[in-house]
Amino acid sequence: MEDAARAYAASSDRDEDYPEAILGRAEMAVRGRRSSEGLYLLDRLDRALEANPRPPAFHLRARLLRARAHLLGRRVADARQLLRAIVDDPRAPPEAWFHLATAEIGHSYRGAVEAYERYLELAPDGYYAVRARRALGRPTP
Repeated sequence: MEDAARAYAASSDRDEDYPEAILGRAEMAVRGRRSSEGLYLLDRLDRALEANPRPPAFHLRARLLRARAHLLGRRVADARQLLRAIVDDPRAPPEAWFHLATAEIGHSYRGAVEAYERYLELAPDGYYAVRARRALGRPTP
C-alpha cells in the first residue's frame, strides 16, 4: 500500500489542483490509517474545488472521507456530526450509514443499531455487511 501511495502521489503532483487526484491521495491516506495526512489533503481539496468545481456526488464522497478521517483521528463528535448530515442527503452511499453506526457506538446504542440496520437494508451484501451483522449479533451467511 505504501509503495502504491508513493507512486500515486508522484504522478498526481503534476497537477496539484486536480480534485480527483487529491481525493485519491486522501483516500489512500485514510485507508493507510494516516488521518492527519488525509485531513490535510482534504483541506487542500477544498481549496482546489474553489477553482475546479465538481458535482455534488464528488463533494459527498469527500465529506464521507473526511468523516472517516475524523473517526481514525478519534474526533468522533466531529465525525458523527458530519455523518448525520451526509445520511440526510438522499444520494448518500450506504457505507455512510455503516460509518455513522461506528461513530454512534459509545454515544447512542440505539443510534448505532439503527444505523447498522439501515446500512444492511441498503447494502445487504455490501463491503461492511459482515461487520454490521456481527455488531448486531446476527449470524452471517
